Amino acid sequence: MYRIDFDLSQQNTQWSSQINQLNSDILKRHIHPRITTNNSAIHFSFCDKSNQGDILTDEGTKLGTFKIY
Repeated sequence: MYRIDFDLSQQNTQWSSQINQLNSDILKRHIHPRITTNNSAIHFSFCDKSNQGDILTDEGTKLGTFKIY
């Protein structure tokens, strides 16, 4: 089981979730309900070394971060 800490910096929103399986679709399902922007297409960058990633729009704007434990 994974624990993920999310931080949507533009919206000043933080939360944690427990998930059994890790993939981009599952990450999106946890993030989309909390995004208040009109941009529904989000992407991720991830660093295996730090277990941290960025939540990005199609244009590359950073919406927030996530960390996997």
